[in-house]
Amino acid sequence: MAESRYFGVALDYSASSKYAFKWAIDNIFRDGDTVILVFVNKEIQDGTQADLWGEDGSRKKKKKK
Repeated sequence: MAESRYFGVALDYSASSKYAFKWAIDNIFRDGDTVILVFVNKEIQDGTQADLWGEDGSRKKKKKK
């Protein structure tokens, strides 16, 4: 018996997101896989990407001098 595989997929309702998910269904997922879908609603974002990731793309808090 094959080992269980788990996938997480984030979708934002854009055409490219839907295309990428369809591609994954056709090319990656197999019977018995578990797929966890996360739907991102861009309309209700609270804060900015910089608030989450910082200026350098890191979640690390910068030390105060």
